Amino acid sequence: MRTNTWGEHILEVLKKAHTMTLAELGKKIPAADQSTLFRNLEQFVKEGSVRKIVINQRTSAYELVKKSHEHDHFVCDSCEEVSPIAMPRPKGFAKIRDVVVRGLCAPCDKKGR
Repeated sequence: MRTNTWGEHILEVLKKAHTMTLAELGKKIPAADQSTLFRNLEQFVKEGSVRKIVINQRTSAYELVKKSHEHDHFVCDSCEEVSPIAMPRPKGFAKIRDVVVRGLCAPCDKKGR
């Protein structure tokens, strides 16, 4: 994996967070424009060092892939919070990279959103 200065900075920021959207990453690295961040993130996704979690049609979250801490994700349809979850793996599949479960988190369900 080749990284440039922005790429190295992006990976450092992602190491400290579970997931981050492009907008959140932009707040952490304000000197980089959105297109630079997006290009680097998409390259990391293509290389397999970063995972992309689709939140909705316009927003995705990104996380650093850590082989020692593989997990799946729950995305709240209301607040769009992304949470790690553990899902059992069905037999007969060689490798499942990520499962995304959608629904309402407990606080949003309680609020009746």
